[in-house]
Amino acid sequence: MNVQIVGPPGSGKTTLVRNLVRHGFDDRTGYRPARDASIAINLVRDVIVSRRKTDPLSALLRLMDLESESKRRECVDYMRTCGEVVLSQTEFLADAHTLWKRLMHQVAIWARFSKSPNIGLYDDHFYQNFLSFCALRQPAADFVTLLQNTPHPDVAIFLQREPEECFKNMRSRRRGPPRILIDKEPAEVLSLLEVCNDVTELLKEEAMKFGVKVISVPDEMGIEQLVERLQRERNRKR
Repeated sequence: MNVQIVGPPGSGKTTLVRNLVRHGFDDRTGYRPARDASIAINLVRDVIVSRRKTDPLSALLRLMDLESESKRRECVDYMRTCGEVVLSQTEFLADAHTLWKRLMHQVAIWARFSKSPNIGLYDDHFYQNFLSFCALRQPAADFVTLLQNTPHPDVAIFLQREPEECFKNMRSRRRGPPRILIDKEPAEVLSLLEVCNDVTELLKEEAMKFGVKVISVPDEMGIEQLVERLQRERNRKR
């Protein structure tokens, strides 16, 4: 069963995952760079071909595309759409390659848990990409197309906090704010966090239309109550 935790930077996603892990959900699958070359070979076919932009990354992906056979075709349209956003939003090859590896990893772990009785917990996954693509990095990204092509989770947990609280949390954590927010003025960061909240609310409304079990976590909801709800969903899926 796939469970995605969604919310603006600094809203407490990683903290929530850690708390759930302490209560027996041991499949934390947060972002790690994909190290297995076979993941790339299996995913690239028909995924990312940008005719508008030619660079070493595009050339490499086209070459891999000719040599590969995708084993996860249910994610191909999503990867193609995200790939076009990745290539359009940065002129730096290293940045594009890092984002692409992240997408490959997300697809790989999604496939791992999509038919598993175990729970895969993600604090940086498909739905969270919407906040990156549609709020922080590329405001002109096509939200509707992304959503239509996205493999949806079984459960989505939405966290929403006031921008000021998120900003304070980001400044206090060891890893700091996301790189996209570094060097921005506080007023701009707060504005972007407000946009993230708006996108989160819109995504929550749309997710229900795709049959996703939506859980909103208010401040007063205890971790035990959330654990019970997730266990019920897992039992129902079985």
